[in-house]
Amino acid sequence: MRATSGTAHGASMHGELALLVQADMRPTEALAVATAHTASAYKLNDRGWIRPGLRLMLFSGESA
Repeated sequence: MRATSGTAHGASMHGELALLVQADMRPTEALAVATAHTASAYKLNDRGWIRPGLRLMLFSGESA
């Protein structure tokens, strides 16, 4: 996979999630689209879900 030109990792994701919620998607649905559904689309079976044995990335902080 290649990063899209002009994509600010993290900040872009926050913006996308906010837009999905503004479009009447529940926050949990938006998060699933950004994680599990995307991982599944790219056939990344070791990430995207919170389950034993899978990769987990946690981020903390305020969005810009």
